[in-house]
Amino acid sequence: MTPPEAPSPTPGDAAPRTHPTHAALGRFRLDGAPLRGPLGALTAQWRGAVASRFPDDAAFHGHEGGKTLSRYPEVHYRWVDGAPCVYALGAAAQRAMAHPWPGATVTLGGEARAVAEVAWRTTAVTHSFSRRLVRYTLGAPWVALNQENFARYRRLDEAARRAELDRILVGNLLTMSQAFGWFFEKDETVYAAFEAHGEVTCVVKDVPHVGFDGSFVTNLALPDHLALGRSVSHGFGWFARTSPDAP
Repeated sequence: MTPPEAPSPTPGDAAPRTHPTHAALGRFRLDGAPLRGPLGALTAQWRGAVASRFPDDAAFHGHEGGKTLSRYPEVHYRWVDGAPCVYALGAAAQRAMAHPWPGATVTLGGEARAVAEVAWRTTAVTHSFSRRLVRYTLGAPWVALNQENFARYRRLDEAARRAELDRILVGNLLTMSQAFGWFFEKDETVYAAFEAHGEVTCVVKDVPHVGFDGSFVTNLALPDHLALGRSVSHGFGWFARTSPDAP
């Protein structure tokens, strides 16, 4: 059952935005053999296929009036365990779940596929401070740097690189928190530290970026499947809790 959500204006209305309190993760099963290819390319095709079914809904394609929306995306597209997924927030989650998916045709890479079924799971989007550090593992690379600050990052020594990634991680967590209306008092300090397991190339709209695989610890208790960093609507930067506290 869809969780209760405050009424939302019809897409295109100028009513004030409300902060999402719930999210829905949809795991899709498509007819036919599993699709193969680079993760970024598959996710980009999936994003285009789903967004084309919501041409007038900015939440699904990130554009309004010819301009790219600069706010935290309401809909994220992912490829998880060999299958396409949609992660949607707030009222966008309700619209995604209400869409008649079974039997619908989506086109990925020029190949038409029918949606056989979708398994939806809803969750409350909440946060709290944890007395102990909580570890989260990335489900997709974290795109932490743009091309400009990546060049500066490369000139740093190893210790300075770790400190820079930790600083950016805290900033990303604070930016993500603002999208949900989470604001912290002066005596509430958000701490985070990143453990990199490797670098990978992430291609977003034909532009290569450096992404980081790994995990992080923070003193925030967060729900699974939130995402941070750059290009989260393209499937990057999502995370899930690994253990209740850091080793």
